[in-house]
Amino acid sequence: MEDQEPKKQGFPFHPLEDFVLGEVLGRTLVKLGHSKEEVDKAILSHLRAGQSEFLFTPNAKKQLLLQSMPVELRSFLEAGKEKEVLDIFRKTIQVEGRLDLALELLEWICTGFEKEELVRSLFQLVLNGKIELSPEFYPLLMEEYDKEMRGDLDRIREE
Repeated sequence: MEDQEPKKQGFPFHPLEDFVLGEVLGRTLVKLGHSKEEVDKAILSHLRAGQSEFLFTPNAKKQLLLQSMPVELRSFLEAGKEKEVLDIFRKTIQVEGRLDLALELLEWICTGFEKEELVRSLFQLVLNGKIELSPEFYPLLMEEYDKEMRGDLDRIREE
């Protein structure tokens, strides 16, 4: 029997192109003096040996997780248990390889909670500690995100 490479399960996920918050993260870090390649390399450093890219979480699985995970995360956020939130994200990204899911949950935290230090820590985790986030990072990120959302609203109104 021939050795066969295991078949990939799912479609490639490119975090800086395939998700709004990933695009905003990339744009923010480029404005702060980092190259897109440096940002991409930092994010991809989470991948295990033999993996070259993240994959999208299958829709049915993602929908199930997006129903249950915010409930758990909200309880930790409200109780001030940020270490537990970071642990969930670390497991989601590093063990399960679900960066797309982590970014969706991170967007939910960014827009729904006043937790600047936690958001900075979560982005530091997304970047696998490879890029230091300057004090300007969070305000610029939120400004870029706001511009992106206003642009989307303007495009919707034009249609």
